[in-house]
Amino acid sequence: MTTLLRQSVSFATVAFIAVILFVAPAFAAAPGSEEEFEQVMALLTQRLNLSDYQVEVIRPRVREHLEAMRELFASYRYGGAGSIPSLLQEFAEAREAFRADLDVELDDQQMLGLAQLRNEVDISIRDTVTAYRVDTLREKLGLNGEQVEAVRPIIAEAFDERQKLMSFHSDAAGGGARVQRNLGPEMEQVDAKMESRLQEVLTKQQMDQYRVWLAAERESLRQKEAVSQ
Repeated sequence: MTTLLRQSVSFATVAFIAVILFVAPAFAAAPGSEEEFEQVMALLTQRLNLSDYQVEVIRPRVREHLEAMRELFASYRYGGAGSIPSLLQEFAEAREAFRADLDVELDDQQMLGLAQLRNEVDISIRDTVTAYRVDTLREKLGLNGEQVEAVRPIIAEAFDERQKLMSFHSDAAGGGARVQRNLGPEMEQVDAKMESRLQEVLTKQQMDQYRVWLAAERESLRQKEAVSQ
């Protein structure tokens, strides 16, 4: 990867969808300054080669989308790792609606550029969430360096599997509550597979601690969902 592309990927990650970033011990709220908004517009203008007219038309839509993302991620700020699947589903649905909105204004080549940006963001989401969860497990379970390196690909692969399931069911069911119902059993299979692989890396005591921590995270999410209803 060239230096220019690395800078482009980094800029896309931080400026275009900075709201996806998580920091321990809670999710970060999205940035909301005018300077950050202008960075997003500059990135889109450059990467998609937007015309002056397109910039004028797209500006309010981008602002509205980023504000919606800020509110979405702020609502999950204290959800913990257990809320990641729900958060990512809502994020995916909102981003698809934004993509469809821009599709009206962009030509085919520009939509390909937007897809590339989305792919860069997806990679960053996986890497960021993986790092967040690995750091959490290292802190909660006292992982040594060798265990950290062994756990990292397990977490990343489970994330990829969840994403594929969410994408499949969102396309098939049209999103919303139906996705959650369809996802349940298959998500449990992904979790069971991940737990089985973790058992090969963690000690029995660490696995017991992991199950206690995971149960607490799920209970926190249930309480959050109950309050929001």
